[in-house]
Amino acid sequence: MSDEIRGWLYGWLGKRKLGTPSYSTTPLANCGGKTRFRCELRIPGQHHVGLGISVNKKDAATNAARDFAHFLIRQKLLDPTELPKLTASMLEATNSFGRNSALEDNILLNKSEGNSCTTTDVSVDMQFIPSSRIKTEHQRYIEQKAEEIALSESVDLRTHIHGGWTADN
Repeated sequence: MSDEIRGWLYGWLGKRKLGTPSYSTTPLANCGGKTRFRCELRIPGQHHVGLGISVNKKDAATNAARDFAHFLIRQKLLDPTELPKLTASMLEATNSFGRNSALEDNILLNKSEGNSCTTTDVSVDMQFIPSSRIKTEHQRYIEQKAEEIALSESVDLRTHIHGGWTADN
């Protein structure tokens, strides 16, 4: 990941005299053999705490800065077009799913918004990168059961034929 968002946020806060960001990083419990780090970004006078979690401290701080920037966008203090663009080459630094190639990251980015490019120098809008999670068998089962229940709980519009009686009563 890139430190570009951290430097940009520091400069943006300085221009508006909102304060200096302070990062506090703590290690989390060992999750599956990998130590993860939790980084909190605090700014004096702001009630929101930016949170970032990653396998290294630098990326956790970058994620916290990105979280705080998105908070500023939600509060309408920051225009989304001012935010630096996220490129595919920034994403290849952290490989949280155990994949080994930047090509797979680029393929996921191309699927997400229908991008037609094939290089890793592509700019992607930082506001929205949809999750690329594949549905598990359990999730498909839950969705199927929910659909079956929704169909079975439909209203019987012909109850007047049977004197108002339904299968439920």
